[in-house]
Amino acid sequence: MSIAPIHLNGVPLTAIRRVACISTSRADSGIYRSLWHALIAGGYETTCLAGGTHLSSRAGATINELRAIDGLRVVPVAHATGDGTAAGVASAAGEAMGAFARAIDAVRPELVFVLGDRLEMLAAAMSATAARVPIAHLHGGERTAGAYDDQCRDAMSMLSALHFAAMPAYASRIRSMGVDASRVFCVGALAIDAIQAHAPMSVVATSRAVGLDLSRPTLLVLFHPETLGPLSADVQGRIVADALREVDKQVLVVGVNADVGSVAVGAALASVAELRDSAVHVASVPPEVFYSCMAHAWAMVGNSSSGMIEAASFDLPVVNIGNRQGGRIRPANVVDVAFEPAAIGEAIRRVTTPSFRAGLHGISNPYGDGLASARICSILRGEPIAMFE
Repeated sequence: MSIAPIHLNGVPLTAIRRVACISTSRADSGIYRSLWHALIAGGYETTCLAGGTHLSSRAGATINELRAIDGLRVVPVAHATGDGTAAGVASAAGEAMGAFARAIDAVRPELVFVLGDRLEMLAAAMSATAARVPIAHLHGGERTAGAYDDQCRDAMSMLSALHFAAMPAYASRIRSMGVDASRVFCVGALAIDAIQAHAPMSVVATSRAVGLDLSRPTLLVLFHPETLGPLSADVQGRIVADALREVDKQVLVVGVNADVGSVAVGAALASVAELRDSAVHVASVPPEVFYSCMAHAWAMVGNSSSGMIEAASFDLPVVNIGNRQGGRIRPANVVDVAFEPAAIGEAIRRVTTPSFRAGLHGISNPYGDGLASARICSILRGEPIAMFE
């Protein structure tokens, strides 16, 4: 398609050279990487404003991983990340708004990228809005009925001047919100770019990195609080932990997001590793290790968006618990299950059978074709581009 000329605050999009990307956790930084490389290669002055859990030693001080990326300017944005309570998380978002406002004022980007749906990401988008810096939103239009992420994501869409959706249905939903259709582009999911460029580490190297022998049948667990569900966070965590204690597979638990209820859920999942010799809990892992874990695991268990978007690229079965991801398009590798230990255990047994795993060999991932970064950069340059369909 031909790209109609776009002006942001009176400046042609094609004239913009200074861009900043808001990153607040390991989850979004792994997705951003292919775009960062493409922007830097395209001559854009690219800055990562790194806040949230990137600066937390408990979460692995992941800002150091960002600093290792050639050509990426990293600016730390220090603010609280909350204590897992509603008041604490909301207060942290308020502090984040001020911190990102100061960072944006210092860096003075011409375009700010925001990604996804987190509360502190919305705070950063509001800071950019106050500074009159145009916003480009990645992964808008999606649905996750079991979390307040929906409201945050839609609010960011309404603040944004450009929209880079992962799938046609999501682009259509953005347009249905009244957004100018000429500013909405379906590019695919950036994570697929990163996966296609990634060569998995050997099972020996991956095992060494996480402290668990992944040559044995292993479940990769990523579970976050369902913030709009009927069950309290401690009940959710206890149900998942109870189910994991009964499985006959090794368990690798990756740390929880900084959401409301994260302390209770995190403690419950950490207890699995404390009570089982064949279980390990890690606060965070770098993207290359995480993708290698997906390549070597027998199944993913939890409610992470990575189960919806990335796992199919590894033919990896997914047991998706509860409704946090309710509304997202599901590839064939995803099995949904309710918050019941017996049902979770049965779903794990089902997806780890040889027949189920063999049936996923070579499945198509509907979320991308590895060209999202190229499409975004072509759009910024005003060049004709074939959208993801």
